[in-house]
Amino acid sequence: MLLVKHPTPCYEEDPWTIKLRSCHYEPVYMPVLDFSFDRIDELANLLEVGPANRWGGVIVTRLVSEALQEAIYRMSSQAMITKARLIFNSILSWLKPSAGGDCFPPITGLRVLGADEAGSGKSLGTFIARHFGATISDPGSFTDNDDRPTKLLPLLYLTGAHQHADLSNTLSSSEPPIPFVEWQVYTAHPIPKPAIQPLLPSFPSWVILFSPNSASLAFPQLKSLLENPHATSLRFAAIGPSTRDSLKSILGRSPDAVAPRPQPDALLEAIRVADGESQPEPIIHDSVTKSLH
Repeated sequence: MLLVKHPTPCYEEDPWTIKLRSCHYEPVYMPVLDFSFDRIDELANLLEVGPANRWGGVIVTRLVSEALQEAIYRMSSQAMITKARLIFNSILSWLKPSAGGDCFPPITGLRVLGADEAGSGKSLGTFIARHFGATISDPGSFTDNDDRPTKLLPLLYLTGAHQHADLSNTLSSSEPPIPFVEWQVYTAHPIPKPAIQPLLPSFPSWVILFSPNSASLAFPQLKSLLENPHATSLRFAAIGPSTRDSLKSILGRSPDAVAPRPQPDALLEAIRVADGESQPEPIIHDSVTKSLH
């Protein structure tokens, strides 16, 4: 199974790797983008201000999380680190304390919100608006164990150089509007001619696309796969409706499976439906892809 995405730092402990292998798939990652971090020391200084003084939380996605990890390592003390409250998209579910392992530094009192509720920028924005909007709209609804802030502080929204506007538009248009400040922490650079042939031990049964951008950048490689004699058994899965529409536009075909959320369980459920099976079984070809280019 070919996943068109950047592998996480802890490949063997990545929930995508673990879940797919448990269903007899061997995931192979093909990154189409390279990343460089920006302003990490400044980010560490921002985090040290803490939600008690300026920030109500930090919004991150998976790539942002790697920049966040580096910033946390550079912070001056454990006392400062414990101030961070994270709210993030479910694409970061591998960072939960129960699943992240050594991929994330141990932080006492770290609270993670939104990982299960959100599967896209819009749905994450809706969750944040619902969670934090009650601070203004119904301050009398708080209980002793409530984890919402008693004062609505701006959220620190960590982004890349090119960020979809779904989340920011949802926060701005909510009632009441949720205040946030965008802070760029990484830049993405396309990898020239990412190669498939050295990666694959055999022809893949599935190709998984995680974003419209990755689908566009991987077009030459996807085209070469479709021109292969074994392509009659090749199927595509998209993460989310935006990637589905992008794949249809780029390749002129709809994906065979669409996962509603960027989570391993959601992907495998979509593949099960496409396969018409109770459990997904891999399609393995004996002949190696000599015509993959």
